[in-house]
Amino acid sequence: MPGFDNKLYSTKTPAWPFAPVEYSQQYQDQFSNVMRLYCQTVDNFTSVLMDERGGRFINNPYGSFISTTTQTAAAINTAYPITLSATSGLAENGIYVGSNTASVFPSSRIYALEFGLYNLQFSLQLKNTDTQEQDVNIWLRKNGVNPGVANSNTFVSVVNKHGGIDGHSVAAWNFFVDYTATNDYYELMWSTNSTLVSIPASAAASPAPATPSVILTMQFVSAL
Repeated sequence: MPGFDNKLYSTKTPAWPFAPVEYSQQYQDQFSNVMRLYCQTVDNFTSVLMDERGGRFINNPYGSFISTTTQTAAAINTAYPITLSATSGLAENGIYVGSNTASVFPSSRIYALEFGLYNLQFSLQLKNTDTQEQDVNIWLRKNGVNPGVANSNTFVSVVNKHGGIDGHSVAAWNFFVDYTATNDYYELMWSTNSTLVSIPASAAASPAPATPSVILTMQFVSAL
C-alpha cells in the first residue's frame, strides 16, 4: 500500500553554524549540509501529509456517545432534552457531554473545546405501544434557547402496534453545528403527541447485542 510505512517527522529549526569572518569552504559545506537535512525534513512532512493517506496524521476533535436508558415523555407536545448516559467505546477527544471540562453523565448538553464547524450525527430508537400511528418531533437546541435552532425540526411517524408487536421506527440524520464561544452547547430535543411513544433501550438478545436508545457522534469539520 503506497505510503503505508511513511512516518511524519515534525520540522525543527536546526542549529545554524556561525559564519567565520573570512570565506571558508568548510563552513559553506556545513551550512549546506544543515540546509539539506532541514529541507529533507520539510519535504517529508509535506509529501507524507499531502498524499492520499495523509489524513491519518491529523488529530481532529471527535466524540461518540450512547444512552442505555429508555427515555419517555411525561406529557404530550412538550419539549424534552435527549440525554446521553455513556461513551460508546470511543475515547472522547475534545468533545464532552455534561460539562466543557469533564464528562458528567447522564446529560443532554454536548460541548466542544475547540471553536469550529462540526458534523453531529445521531440515531434514535422509537417505539409506539398504541394501536394508532403517532408522531414525534426531533430538533436541535443551542445554549438552552427555546424553541430551538431555526429550521432544525423533523417529523417522524412511528408505526402503530400490530399483531401484538409494538411499532418501531428509527430516526437518523445529521446536522452541521457551529461552536463560537467557550460555553456553547447543543442538545437534541424531542416531543410526541402520545405518551405511548418512547425512545427505548433494549438488552442483548441473541443473536444481536444490546440496543442503545440513542447513538450520537460528533466530529470536527473545519474552522469557521
